[in-house]
Amino acid sequence: MVVFHYGGDTIAELLGTTDCTARKLGLEQVYSKAERTRRKTEREATATRLLASGSLTIGKDVFFMSL
Repeated sequence: MVVFHYGGDTIAELLGTTDCTARKLGLEQVYSKAERTRRKTEREATATRLLASGSLTIGKDVFFMSL
């Protein structure tokens, strides 16, 4: 028995899923490497902005967000 394990970017390519479609549908697993990089950059920018404003503090192994 042969079992294949494909990454999300490979599945996105095989299905022809664009980054725009992945964003619109809120896909969390099936998107390209470029979209993965964009999402990571966005998360890091948000965290940096929240830390700078004091809305996010860092405890031991935990992030605290004041609303």
